[in-house]
Amino acid sequence: MHHLNKMLKEGRRGKIAFLTPTRQLTFQQKTKLQEYIPGMRVVEITGASCQPMHPLVQGDEVDVIVCTAGKLRRELKTKAIEITDFSLIVADECHHAGRPSNYSDIMEFYIRSKLAKPASTLPPHFGDTPLPQIVGLTASPGAGRGKPNIVTVIEHQLSLCANMDATSGIVTVQRNAAELEKYRNSPRKYLEVGDERSPNDPFILHVCSAMETLEHYIGNNPCLARGSSGYDTCLQNEKEAAENREEDERKRISVLDRLSVYSQCLMTYSDFRHEDAVSVLEEVEEFRDQTDFEHLLCSVHTDLMEKLSRLPKIPNPLLEHMETILCDQFARCPQSKGIFFVRSIKHTRYVTNWIKSSPTLSPTIQATHITGYNRAGGMEKSEQLRVLEGFRQGKYNLLASTSVLEEGLDVPECNFVIRYQNVSNEIAQVQAKGRARAQDSRIYTVVSTNSNKDYRYLVAEEKQRLVEASLTKLKDQPLKDVIPSKQKSFIQERDRKAHLLQSLRSKWSDTD
Repeated sequence: MHHLNKMLKEGRRGKIAFLTPTRQLTFQQKTKLQEYIPGMRVVEITGASCQPMHPLVQGDEVDVIVCTAGKLRRELKTKAIEITDFSLIVADECHHAGRPSNYSDIMEFYIRSKLAKPASTLPPHFGDTPLPQIVGLTASPGAGRGKPNIVTVIEHQLSLCANMDATSGIVTVQRNAAELEKYRNSPRKYLEVGDERSPNDPFILHVCSAMETLEHYIGNNPCLARGSSGYDTCLQNEKEAAENREEDERKRISVLDRLSVYSQCLMTYSDFRHEDAVSVLEEVEEFRDQTDFEHLLCSVHTDLMEKLSRLPKIPNPLLEHMETILCDQFARCPQSKGIFFVRSIKHTRYVTNWIKSSPTLSPTIQATHITGYNRAGGMEKSEQLRVLEGFRQGKYNLLASTSVLEEGLDVPECNFVIRYQNVSNEIAQVQAKGRARAQDSRIYTVVSTNSNKDYRYLVAEEKQRLVEASLTKLKDQPLKDVIPSKQKSFIQERDRKAHLLQSLRSKWSDTD
């Protein structure tokens, strides 16, 4: 309201864009703005809506437009609206501007407009054609990519400041720091390393044998372990190359698709139960108008399913370790409420099904899952709100979730967070603290031996420490002389990439 009142006193019309990275956050942030700033006229709009932003921007009926960054980027790109149509842009989760993203694309429009203005009109929110004021919000600016050290982390944060036009630098709580500490809990963090399944497990041997047969059909010699993310990436690259060849590659593509399913089955078996892994295989689609070769693939699959059906269900040692952690947590605090982070939508269902089928856990834990709604198999907004309300009211005491709950989505106070085979970056590590807000909270990162995830966890912890150190170093450093040169470099790099892409397109067009 202060900004809008200031605009009114200056005889100018105030218009605020509040950007979020995901559709899930638009409704929540709109609701919170209406709750905490009554009288402010707020609307939400996302890329899922066909409604244009222009009437909302040009009209006087709306003060704040809460929208996804993707929606605003598309409107700016088509010139339906201009960056100067806004007096203030608030970028929630602004660390996304530090890498190629919708946020950095939006700021490219801003920086180009700023650099095109004569120096006499700066700072940018003054002058004849005023640019909006920019405010960025984030739990952590991050450390950037690559091997962490204080120099590269500071460089990353300077680039983020340049992209956000933050000439005043990164502002952290100083004046009310002591008061903040009264309300901010620092959860204890635990790295739990559990045993993994034996490589001689009959289930693994049968699936690998079927994969070896299929690999032989197309002359593939896997350079990476079957059932690893690297193996999956190789399959995807091979399939893309096969689809772009002129000759008929139906046989090869069919095998690669089937290998991808078997690899997903192995990854599921590694982290979850026998029946969860079998459910992956049960989703294999039948071939239409089968060729002789496709009939052969079906025979391999049928034979595999028969072999697996005769196997005993061997308990997963990593899940057994996880069961011990949950039992200890609820024994220590029977009123516990927590979030169980996993990597994919399917995994959230595996977790809830495992808990419901466990004689040890099911009497104590009422689990359900919550996911985003941007992808296939996700939740509608109304279903998300229903689940969160059930969690708030005590109907559920554990939410199995994808990353939808990491960035900003409001969750009632939890006293534990679990990251299961799901090691995140240093930004998500800080965000997880915001999920575990109750007294005596705990954050468990649970990984298997020989997975390399424990190393990635320690790297993220080191990056987090370096981020805090670099913020202290940058606090008193003037950036007004640094920002302009970095912004020029940012635009030059964008122009170089655009020119290169145009050259490649022209070359492809000439080839056609």
